[in-house]
Amino acid sequence: MANKKDTIFRWYQEVWINGRWEQMDEIYRPAADEDCLIPGATADPEEAREIVTALNCLISNHKLRIINVIEEGDWVSALVEMTGVKAGTETPVEVRWLTMSRVEDGCIVESYPQVNLLSFFEQLGQLPPHSFELMLGGSALR
Repeated sequence: MANKKDTIFRWYQEVWINGRWEQMDEIYRPAADEDCLIPGATADPEEAREIVTALNCLISNHKLRIINVIEEGDWVSALVEMTGVKAGTETPVEVRWLTMSRVEDGCIVESYPQVNLLSFFEQLGQLPPHSFELMLGGSALR
């Protein structure tokens, strides 16, 4: 059986990069809400599929790299980076996220990603540059 780090690598390589949706049921089976650390916080397989699909539609020629992985008991934390270009352009895009996942028997049963979406949508031109700094200064985006 693969170790927990290998499960995370397989999740991103097979599903995110290779688009092998049939692998999702083998790799990603979130537990029922009552078994989760934060009820309702983990994405069900259909939501996960939609997130992966949306990101892959917004970024072309994407490459994904796992920068660092730390394993502690049943939990694995991964710092992940996706690079590519904004779909339909040559504008480079980079998005990073940190995820905490609980892995049992080679399968992700809980996952809590934290994504820098503000920077991501700025790069796509969907938010003004320096949105975070503007909002820290009290500005409202309208």
